[in-house]
Amino acid sequence: CIGGWYASRERAPALWSFMPPESLVLLFEAELMERLGNLWEEMAVSTVTGLAVGEALKATVLASTMAAIAWPLTLLQVGSYLDHPWLLAQERAKKCGRALGRALLDGVFGRRPVSLFGFSLGARVVLHCLLELSATRGPDAFGRIEHV
Repeated sequence: CIGGWYASRERAPALWSFMPPESLVLLFEAELMERLGNLWEEMAVSTVTGLAVGEALKATVLASTMAAIAWPLTLLQVGSYLDHPWLLAQERAKKCGRALGRALLDGVFGRRPVSLFGFSLGARVVLHCLLELSATRGPDAFGRIEHV
């Protein structure tokens, strides 16, 4: 079970509480995923605040000036929030997926087939795990995954 970004890493394993007890939960890059979750929250608050201030300024003499710069300014703000942490998280998910694929090939979790569950960036981990297994194409790779 592999999740994505979250607001609190202490509560992250609880997302998988409905799974059978023999399930394993993989928390990769916990600090980065928590930072990314907090960035989404900060971005939402900042956007709402910016909209409220923009609406207030529309009633003033600065309305025409604000109308001209509002959209480009919003795009710059959103880009500064997402650019670095999001790209870094995508790259780390790719590396984690490759490592998981190699671990499955090496028999770290035993030799029986496994089921992989993932959402958000966890789904990206699953994708790169499958790509790693696919790239191997050896007899050891066949039958490692039961369900995705």
